[in-house]
Amino acid sequence: EAAERNALLADIIALYYPLGSPLPNPNPCALTSDCPPDFDDNGTVSVNDVLVALGDFGCIGSCTADLNGDGLVGVADILLVLAQFGQPCG
Repeated sequence: EAAERNALLADIIALYYPLGSPLPNPNPCALTSDCPPDFDDNGTVSVNDVLVALGDFGCIGSCTADLNGDGLVGVADILLVLAQFGQPCG
């Protein structure tokens, strides 16, 4: 299940960053965590987690929802949360 999620996330990132361009300043903690979009640590990526990501949208710097570590909460981060929406963690 985790491998399938990771493959889906890789596909989403590849779509958002075309031509294989690397993610700027990737955050290895966010990308290797068991369930980085579970911001409230309740074991599931839920509406609350989507709301955290949307609330951080446009945030620059050290932001909770900056899952790809590029210093900005943008579309890629929202897509990462939505890719795991409804999925249990762990």
